[in-house]
Amino acid sequence: MSDVVLQDITHRYDSEDVLKHVSLTIPHGAFFTLLGPSGCGKTTLLRVLAGFIVPSAGRVSIGGKDITDLPCEKRNMGVVFQNYALFPNMTVRDNIAYGLKVRGLRRNEREARTKRYLALAGLEDYAGRHVQELSGGQQQRVAVARALAIEPDMLLLDEPMSNLDVGLRARMREEIRAIQRQTGVTTLFITHDQQEALSISDLVAVMNEGEVLQVGTPEEVYNHPGNAFVANFVGTANAIDGLQLRPEQLALTQAGRGGTTVRIEQVSFTGPSYEYLVVDERNGSRYTVLEKNLGQGCTWSVGDVCDLVQDAQGRTDTP
Repeated sequence: MSDVVLQDITHRYDSEDVLKHVSLTIPHGAFFTLLGPSGCGKTTLLRVLAGFIVPSAGRVSIGGKDITDLPCEKRNMGVVFQNYALFPNMTVRDNIAYGLKVRGLRRNEREARTKRYLALAGLEDYAGRHVQELSGGQQQRVAVARALAIEPDMLLLDEPMSNLDVGLRARMREEIRAIQRQTGVTTLFITHDQQEALSISDLVAVMNEGEVLQVGTPEEVYNHPGNAFVANFVGTANAIDGLQLRPEQLALTQAGRGGTTVRIEQVSFTGPSYEYLVVDERNGSRYTVLEKNLGQGCTWSVGDVCDLVQDAQGRTDTP
């Protein structure tokens, strides 16, 4: 098994540590996501893996082979950047074939592989077009197909959907996940979007200020956050009596039912649900509560007084 292992990776720019003793194992064939705010070190860690940066300390290995000092051109990594870095003077076909030509593949093999990845990315009808004639989503597929055509040991995706609108982002992340499942390539995905990370990942590592705070399945990270930062970055959390409770794990009932008396301060409609911002009448603490939209309108209005109770869904504990 060609697991990717980062061991005690530290990197500094001038006197600032941007990565602090990061240790991770990315299982062979996994879709592994680094999730965290801008500036937390996600892209620096990707660049260490790609070979663009030699870390100040620590080692990188694939399948037990140390590649820490191996130059990027010898690592067989497929990389998709935020701006895709496509060649505007080339057709879609030639963009995908470019890496194969650089590697010296014979023409018949190059054409066969290019045809395969055109089909995999659903781009056969666009093969002869130049990339500036394509939509953002189509350009992204070209970039992914080009990265996969070299049949890399690992695919690295650096926030590739950051320039797409919300609807297209959702569609494209599912397409990328489907392609990854078909190819089975080990993938590292960089994002600051929590929903994106939770919806397509096998494993998620949450980062902040150069450190990995927690690694787990999306369900583990969401339902059992390791600390308050993870609880609040991966969704929303309410700190109540020492617990971190998700908005959907709380409910509002008629006053006098034995819960915490709260007043409705704000009501927001999100489509699938109504989001209530409520204020604890005792101490002024504010909490967020979600109520599923059943098509009958919201139950509560601004100014209503009711009881806040823990829903039957359970609770999310943090240390």
